[in-house]
Amino acid sequence: MQTLDQALICFFEKAAERDEILMHELEREPRFALSPDRWCFTLPDLFSFLRPRFKAIGKTSYNEFRRAVYSAPINTTTKRHGAEIVIDQNHGHVDKSVYAMKWRQRKDGGGTSSSTRIN
Repeated sequence: MQTLDQALICFFEKAAERDEILMHELEREPRFALSPDRWCFTLPDLFSFLRPRFKAIGKTSYNEFRRAVYSAPINTTTKRHGAEIVIDQNHGHVDKSVYAMKWRQRKDGGGTSSSTRIN
């Protein structure tokens, strides 16, 4: 059985790789903003999105999930795939701030801008 950390790493790795099926799911989710260079989300919305998709996340509380997001080596994993998680809009509280997975500039012209990193 997958642990909470493993589920998070698996999910963020697929997002960093721009997994086609996952990108379609993120695009259809009204709580998220997806553009060619970034995917924006809040932690409560991410938790709601992931709960039915991963047993390990479905069995955890939001506070446990939030702690795991900050303690798991997510950026270490995503950077290997050309992406990183940053604070896109700091609203003074982790539950209200907007985070973004930003993909590094690609040869096809996709780009990124600077923000504050987490992890």
